[in-house]
Amino acid sequence: MAIKTTNDKGLTYFYRTIGAAALVWTVTVICSASWNIYNERQQTLALVKKEALANFNKDYAFRLWGTKHGGVYVPPTGQTPPNPYLSHIPDRDITLPSGKRLTLMNPAYMLRQLMADFDELYGINGRITSLKPLNPSNAPDAWEREALTAFEKGAKEFFTITEHHRQRSLRLMRPMVVQAGCLKCHAHQGYKEGDIRGGVGVNVPMAPYMTMEKKAINALLLSHLVIWSIGSTMLVLVFFRGKRFILGQVKSQKAIMQSEEFVDSIVENIPDMVFVKDAANLRFVRFNKAGEKLLGYSREELIGKNNYDFFPKHEADFFTIKDREVFSNNQLIEIREETVRTRHGDEKVLHTKKLPILDREGNPLYLLGISEDITERKQAEKEIRKLNEGLEQRVRERTVELEAKGLELRDSQRALVNIVEDLNMKTEELKKANIKLQEMDRVKSMFIASMSHELRTPLNSIIGFSSILLNEWVGPVNAEQKGNLSTILRSGRHLLNLINDVIDVSKIEAGRIDSVPEDFDLHDVIEEAVHFFAKEIDEKKLSLTVESIHQEMHTDRRRLLQCMLNLLSNAVKYTEKGSVSVQARLGVRDRNLVEISVEDTGIGIREEDFPKLFNAFVRFDSPMRASIPGTGLGLYLTKKLVTEVLKGDILLSSRHREGSTFSIVIPARIDEKGFGNRG
Repeated sequence: MAIKTTNDKGLTYFYRTIGAAALVWTVTVICSASWNIYNERQQTLALVKKEALANFNKDYAFRLWGTKHGGVYVPPTGQTPPNPYLSHIPDRDITLPSGKRLTLMNPAYMLRQLMADFDELYGINGRITSLKPLNPSNAPDAWEREALTAFEKGAKEFFTITEHHRQRSLRLMRPMVVQAGCLKCHAHQGYKEGDIRGGVGVNVPMAPYMTMEKKAINALLLSHLVIWSIGSTMLVLVFFRGKRFILGQVKSQKAIMQSEEFVDSIVENIPDMVFVKDAANLRFVRFNKAGEKLLGYSREELIGKNNYDFFPKHEADFFTIKDREVFSNNQLIEIREETVRTRHGDEKVLHTKKLPILDREGNPLYLLGISEDITERKQAEKEIRKLNEGLEQRVRERTVELEAKGLELRDSQRALVNIVEDLNMKTEELKKANIKLQEMDRVKSMFIASMSHELRTPLNSIIGFSSILLNEWVGPVNAEQKGNLSTILRSGRHLLNLINDVIDVSKIEAGRIDSVPEDFDLHDVIEEAVHFFAKEIDEKKLSLTVESIHQEMHTDRRRLLQCMLNLLSNAVKYTEKGSVSVQARLGVRDRNLVEISVEDTGIGIREEDFPKLFNAFVRFDSPMRASIPGTGLGLYLTKKLVTEVLKGDILLSSRHREGSTFSIVIPARIDEKGFGNRG
């Protein structure tokens, strides 16, 4: 009965909370919508008034111009007849020496025609009016009279939203002050300079702005309705789930937690071995099916026995020491590798976690153990290590062979020089030497091709299979295994890059590296190169800045990307903190040249090291790290590719411990024969 009362109170409080939340949410959305609608209407009014002021200023500036010049003379026409209200001006009508007649248009006459034409073109009309108009057609209507009266009382502006010509409009008027130029036409009316002679008004139809305002308000209402619906839906979901939780919490939770059948189901379905020992004698009191299958004993044979009843003494001693260690520290211990002998004589490697089960006073009752069989995983790791060791041995052997071939090639080159010096005397010998040199070059090419296949094939297999294992395509792996597989994958890729660099260097030295120009966008290459190092830059918490350009290129895209990757690799490798930036721009003096710069805030390079920086197998270590991986071929290969394939140059700017900037300057286009095109 007590549970029911508590539950009822909880439900009542829950209902009130949900109701209050719904009310607050609805009021909040309504207030937000109202505020936004108010702002939208104020913006519409401000926009209309701004357009009205713009047109007023246009009319006012035109009137000032006409007043400054005392009006203008134009040929009289049907649309512009002599102004009868200017008949008191002696020179209203004049005749030129050529006999052409002209009549005077005063500023008001000019502005009235301008306003009429502007109204026909753009629908925005203006008017000049006065309480004492010369022209009766300029007499004010009721609204204009109200505005002019306000100006007599000192007002500087008068505007309202009103009905005008059967449409809702914004009407704005400002006073028209008598200036010296106005007295030419209006002095006879008794005006003095500085008097308020009348006003200039502008009428802006509101219809287009009201249409825009209506669309904006509809969008605001729709968006607030969607937001309110989403929030209300979430409150409804919370209401039903919360109600279901409160009603079933006590009964369901206690029933689940107290159900021995539920506990048995969990333990029996765990795929790892689970066992329980009593704290006093370390005897088994519980075993699951996975434990029976692993050790080969039935649970009836195991229950009530200790370690010494099943395992050799040295194994039983080790298990017992670890069990006592759990109770001495009253905390979980982890045994990453322990070997156990099964009933059938097999040895299994286990990864075991043991933790104490204590009573309310903190006294030990039981020991709970969970053991994962990692025998197959350890065997796989052993096989991978053996494969890696064999691969390293093959690389060493191939490297020795490569060095030997290199020595032979250099000896042959020296022999060729001697043969050339005796060319005139030993023509026949030179032919034989040339034949021999061609044969050696063919052998070298075959060797490079063989090396490429022999080394890349197993490396690609290692990289592929380690990637499959790491991505858990064939089954789950734990964190330690993922770390080992990541090391294998990283080492394999590093070794593959090393082999590719060595082969490229050999091709360059032999003059057999090919250029394959193609059309592409420079921006895509830079994005691809930066994306390759994005994860490593993020892991090192470096700042990355990319300033790219869209430039159509016709050159060797693959070699340009290779150069970019080498420069970015060095920048990230030698920068522990700070930033890495990539910038592309057209040449300042020659717009057909493209300059790509990679800048970092890394260790920098001493000036005395500049001359040897682009030599093969030259490396510099970071003061922040004991050793940085690399072969010293990256910059050497990059310079060769830039100068010999891309027909450009590579520039260096660096300050020790402050950072470095490497810049590639290449033609945007090279022809199919590999010659740069700068124009």
